[in-house]
Amino acid sequence: RRELILFQNIDYTHAEWAFHDSAGKWSAQGRLKWPWGAEYDKPQPIRVCYPNVALRDRAVHFCGVSDIVEPNSAWRAFKKQLTGRDWDYDFRRLFYTRSTNIAEGRFEPWLEVASREKTGGWITPGDLWVGIDGAAHLLWTERAIDERLRAKFFPEAKQSHALNYAVVRDGKVALRRTLVLAEEGGSQEIPGRGRFQVTPDN
Repeated sequence: RRELILFQNIDYTHAEWAFHDSAGKWSAQGRLKWPWGAEYDKPQPIRVCYPNVALRDRAVHFCGVSDIVEPNSAWRAFKKQLTGRDWDYDFRRLFYTRSTNIAEGRFEPWLEVASREKTGGWITPGDLWVGIDGAAHLLWTERAIDERLRAKFFPEAKQSHALNYAVVRDGKVALRRTLVLAEEGGSQEIPGRGRFQVTPDN
């Protein structure tokens, strides 16, 4: 449709967005507020970064990973002993939202697709494709634990690396699969980032 959407993160509160339509005008703009982390030691917005974004027939799909200073105070103090830094970033929660018509400027409530919060793991967005039915197909990788924390905070946890796939339809995860898994005592073929290869018949 020769249309475009731009996002720019503003500090830790929201992203500004602007929509450029097929008539050549910046015809809509607004703010995408971050999800709220009420469960943290200090409740705060959860900045969402490194997103995959798709624009199809004015529907916008946005999927990214949490990117905030370590919110667990005990883990933050322990990491400071290791690194000497007051900061260490959290990339542990995968969030998705969409706007069914960006010209109207409204986004749906955030959906948390995946989390490695319990064991300080790591999530990296991979790819996003929107099917002709409007469903969002997502790929991402997960590392189960931060091994620096394991001995002190969760000694029984096992490390794993996974390439995961999900389909989000109407604001809910309709399908979820692990495509490749490497784990302690098993396969050590650690997956990299996946990409969708879309066939001519979708």
